[in-house]
Amino acid sequence: MTPHCKICDTPEALKFLATFQPYSDVDWRFPTYECRNCGVRFALRDPLVNYHEVLHSTAGGGYENHYRIAERVKHYLAHGASNECEQYLMKDGYKYAELIRFIKTKSKVMSILEVGCSTGFVTAFLRSIGYNIEGSDISESAINYAKSKFGSFYNLQPKKKQYDIVIHLGLIGCVDDPKEFLSGYLDLLKPNGEMFFNAPDVESPKQLGELWVSTPPPDLIYLFNEKSFQYMLNNSFNVTCVKVSAKREVIWKHVKKIMNKDYNVYPKIFRQNQQVYDEKRALIKRMFSRIAMVIAYVIYPFLRKYDNEYGLFVTIKRK
Repeated sequence: MTPHCKICDTPEALKFLATFQPYSDVDWRFPTYECRNCGVRFALRDPLVNYHEVLHSTAGGGYENHYRIAERVKHYLAHGASNECEQYLMKDGYKYAELIRFIKTKSKVMSILEVGCSTGFVTAFLRSIGYNIEGSDISESAINYAKSKFGSFYNLQPKKKQYDIVIHLGLIGCVDDPKEFLSGYLDLLKPNGEMFFNAPDVESPKQLGELWVSTPPPDLIYLFNEKSFQYMLNNSFNVTCVKVSAKREVIWKHVKKIMNKDYNVYPKIFRQNQQVYDEKRALIKRMFSRIAMVIAYVIYPFLRKYDNEYGLFVTIKRK
């Protein structure tokens, strides 16, 4: 039975694209669709599998990078190096940079909730510079780790109170029903509150002729466009949607194209195994990668005319 689009609810508007199997040694298969009406792409997960807990608790899982970042953040904060920590996060990912810039325009007396805080490093950094912020995540492994590293201001579920600001980083693309997700967390906002988040942009893989972005299901299962959020919200909210170009990411896409390789390097194995490479071949590969990077960097201003978007940053405010 063909599913319906949970974004626009238009009947019989879905186009089946493929059955996506991003991991080679785990038999996870995700039917993938695109809505002809609203343009979103989404993949279906098995409702009986707790994928997020598996990804958090397995070595080589999709969130391994979050544990690496958390360790670095813990190191900086333990040495009172908040400025260095901020610089590190700003450089590590454009989404962290955009979020930090947004929060630093707000009063420190405001109450903030980070939904999907993962290993807690963003919440921990913002608390270190004086913001009143709490974190929540559905993964018990992630929350236990965050508490062990940064303190007790993390929970599996948000506290039953209202907040001035709710933030999340890409989480809306990871939930089974984005409309229900938005509705639930917008209810936690105070009358003048606002929500800020980034969302994966469906236009990025379309431009490259790819099925998906570099974070595959079962983690990320929805890709959006600007009009998606108009379908999901009623007239009680103002929505601002900004497309953001991440220079490093855009360049790397074109490096892959120059080298005639897929940009989306999905995990080939679920549990990372040590691989032995021939040293000479590895050296040649690095050399050509650097040459391609230089070429892409030089022509970046021209590339950006054709590829000036990488992600969506969305601000929702009550009217």
